[in-house]
Amino acid sequence: MTLLPLGQDLEPRALSPHVVDRIGAQGQVLKQRVDAVEATMLVTQNLDPVTLEKLTKLVVYLNESGMKLMLKVDEINGDDTIKVARKALVGQMNTQLDRLEKLKSRLSQSAPTVG
Repeated sequence: MTLLPLGQDLEPRALSPHVVDRIGAQGQVLKQRVDAVEATMLVTQNLDPVTLEKLTKLVVYLNESGMKLMLKVDEINGDDTIKVARKALVGQMNTQLDRLEKLKSRLSQSAPTVG
């Protein structure tokens, strides 16, 4: 077994050959990243402008990644079992996208006003 460097994700397609499982694994990685950003926001009261900008860019990037995953979910076709799994994935993706929108809103409220 090859050890990956810290922070490097295991490519989800190595875990399961089925597209639903692969997208689900990518959704779990997205969830973990959203959890990490939320945790950072909870423990940090006053963010300096540089950190605030970096977090905002990260949230925008994660939101774009979530939207790309949602597009992949939309492309899934199959029998009733696949449709049920697809519906569950849509629910999970929507939850993460909603969390990211709330984070974006909180970050924009934390931004210093110029004037």
